[in-house]
Amino acid sequence: MRRIENSEISYLQFDGLAEQSALRHGISLRRNGQINFSSRDPEGSRRNREAFCQVLGLPAQHLSRCRQVHSSRVAVVTQPAHLAPDTDALVTQVRGIPLMLLGADCPLLLAYDPVRAVLGLCHAGWRGTVQKIARQMIDVMTVQCGSRLEDLHAGIGPGICGRCYEVGPEVAEQAQKNLHQTHHYLHLRNSDSQPKWLFDLAAANRQQLLEAGLPPEQIETSGCCTFEQPDFPSFRREGPQAGRWALLAGMI
Repeated sequence: MRRIENSEISYLQFDGLAEQSALRHGISLRRNGQINFSSRDPEGSRRNREAFCQVLGLPAQHLSRCRQVHSSRVAVVTQPAHLAPDTDALVTQVRGIPLMLLGADCPLLLAYDPVRAVLGLCHAGWRGTVQKIARQMIDVMTVQCGSRLEDLHAGIGPGICGRCYEVGPEVAEQAQKNLHQTHHYLHLRNSDSQPKWLFDLAAANRQQLLEAGLPPEQIETSGCCTFEQPDFPSFRREGPQAGRWALLAGMI
């Protein structure tokens, strides 16, 4: 990924997606310990959304978001300034409608079709991952919006990594029940107490994109761990006071 420092906001971009001329995207970073997006500061968050849109050259007044609830629901956005209730993925075919999701350890994914101008974002925590939200987003882009799998490019954003994300046996059981090839991204950690599992959400979602049919060379993974890197708010590291980082993307 490439890091971009701006007077208003610092952010990351996926290398491959940054080369797509009609796509604008970024993943916000902390600066000097500042939390960019927090429900405890609605006015500051609004200003930061507007600043981020301005930096990327996207119209803030058309920004569309959703109320994220760790679901597998996908909303198709056709009107600007849309707020989708109880949804964790957004897809649009409309240029000039920026999409934004927030994260605090869960990976955020971006998929883009430059041929038919289709954009999708999804929030893939463990619940969304075991419900195959990445696969469902791709299905909406292909079935409803006409994208071809060979045209899709995807980026898997920062999130807590597979070395740090410890989950209980109930989560591991759901993953093993609903997902494929779990031995690649779900591993039992030896412990004298209750069994704990390590769950690599980025790898699990990459597997879903591959199973959906995306070419492997068109999937980029950030490699950033939100728990280990102070550039990102982390719920696991900071608790309820953790803020959020944002994935913002739009087509021009």
